[in-house]
Amino acid sequence: MSLLFAMPLQLLAQVEQVGAEVLSSTEMPAPLIPEPEYITGKITEIESETEITDQVFGRQEHKIRFRVQFSAQGGDPAESVALEQTYDQNTPKELWPRKGKAFVFYKESLADQSHIYTLIDVQRLNHLPWIAFLVCLLLVLLGRWFGLKALLISSGMIAVFYLLHLLSLPWLVTALLTFATIVFLSALLTYGTGPRFVACLIAGLSGGVLSLFLVWLSSWFSISQPSVILHSGMILQMGAGLSYIAISTINAAHLSLRQEPSLKSATLFRKSFVGGQSAIEVVSTLYLIFALGQILATAYAQGNDPGRLEMEVLLTEMASLLFMLLGFVISLPLSAWIASHWLLRKRR
Repeated sequence: MSLLFAMPLQLLAQVEQVGAEVLSSTEMPAPLIPEPEYITGKITEIESETEITDQVFGRQEHKIRFRVQFSAQGGDPAESVALEQTYDQNTPKELWPRKGKAFVFYKESLADQSHIYTLIDVQRLNHLPWIAFLVCLLLVLLGRWFGLKALLISSGMIAVFYLLHLLSLPWLVTALLTFATIVFLSALLTYGTGPRFVACLIAGLSGGVLSLFLVWLSSWFSISQPSVILHSGMILQMGAGLSYIAISTINAAHLSLRQEPSLKSATLFRKSFVGGQSAIEVVSTLYLIFALGQILATAYAQGNDPGRLEMEVLLTEMASLLFMLLGFVISLPLSAWIASHWLLRKRR
């Protein structure tokens, strides 16, 4: 009998001991390590510069020791820290530390409350608000309503994109909804509400569906990867280009109807198509120049050997650009057809 009573008492003692350990662990939690963050620091002094040779790759490197002043932030006091980083010939000169210049640092906090700082970029926000204000002012003064419309469309795009980002939606969903916002705002601010607004909205969205179908079709022929467009900012650029094409064709159709109210659908389609050709010239030229410049720079930067282009990257980006421009070109007759038929139907 004593053995039977002793076993439950022993188990009870073990449970109490485990409970005490759990309680003590909950009462004294492990210290939390703050998440890494980006902060701004100002270079106050260059302490030393040394030329070294990388023994592994055999290249010359430049080791710089400098002192950085960080302002008080997030409960941490202001501090002056001596850092040392190594730079090589491929490092952009603007990232080399210089006395009196502000840089962005990557701050990591360790368990002992110490910090590790890494210089990653130049602080570009110092004068950016004034430059943005100057750009907006000149757009409104010189462009009048057209400049203001561009600012409103851009502001609407940023606001919608930010709100969708807060909802943690997938990138593709966020990009598609932002694309629709660009088309909607472009049509609304150009025509207000009415038949032309509806025609422009239908034409822009239809052109987007057609362009995305062509992008998807490119994977069938192993020419390009749809992710190059669908998972990048190019899908947002498509919204601006397709909206401009739709607006140009609808303007041409509307002006033709005002001059000759008795036009038939075939004649109106032809006039709308011709009126939208100038939009193809503008959009194609701008996209080719800017996109090709970006593609060449990207392919050059990703090369293992400086000055040597990586043709695989170049061809993939080029194929994606060509399919996007193909969508622009094919959207021209589509927009002209929608403009002519929709405006004629609403006129009757």
